[in-house]
Amino acid sequence: MDAGNRAFDAGAFGTARAQFAEATVRTPADARAHNNLGQTLVRLGEAEAALTHFEEAVRLDPGRWAYHFNFAHTLAELGWWSRAATRYRRAVEMRPEDHATRYNMARALHERGDYRGAIQNCLVATRLAPDQARFYLSIAKSYEALDRPADAMTAYARYLDIELTSDDADNIRDRMEQLARPIGSDTERSRAP
Repeated sequence: MDAGNRAFDAGAFGTARAQFAEATVRTPADARAHNNLGQTLVRLGEAEAALTHFEEAVRLDPGRWAYHFNFAHTLAELGWWSRAATRYRRAVEMRPEDHATRYNMARALHERGDYRGAIQNCLVATRLAPDQARFYLSIAKSYEALDRPADAMTAYARYLDIELTSDDADNIRDRMEQLARPIGSDTERSRAP
C-alpha cells in the first residue's frame, strides 16, 4: 500500500491504481485500500467506478468520516445531488463542526432545491470559518432562489467585504443593484449570476 501512496503523491495515478487494486484483491476487507483506490479513480476521471470502492470503504469502516466525505464529494462531482446530500448528512453527523463538510452539504442541498437547508448549513459554516467568502456567495444564491433579495444583498455585501479584489466583484455589485430595484421597474430582477 505504501507504493500506491507514493505513486498517488507523485501524481502517477496509473501506478497508484494498479497498487491499490492489487491491495483490494489481496485484502478485500481493507477499507483504506478501497478508499485509496476510489480517490485514485476520481483523479483518473473515473468517478462512477470509484463509487463502488467508496461504498465498500464505508461498509467496512462506517465510523471513518473521511470515507463518507469522499463518497459524498464524488457523488456531488457527478451531479447526483440527492445522494450526495444523504452522504454529506452522515459526514456532518460525524463532524458537525467541520466547516468544509457543512459547506459541501449546503451546496448539495442548494442543487437539489432545498434552499432553506442550504442556508442553514452555510450559516453554520460561516460561524466556523467566517472568512470564507464563497460561503457568503452560496448563501446569497440560496436567498435569491427563495426570492429574498434583501437577505441576498446582505450576503453579497459580506462576500465583497472579504473578497475586496475578487475577479467577479463588479458582477456582484451589478447584481446587488439589480436586486435593489423593485420588481416592475424598467429592468426587473433576473436570476442570480
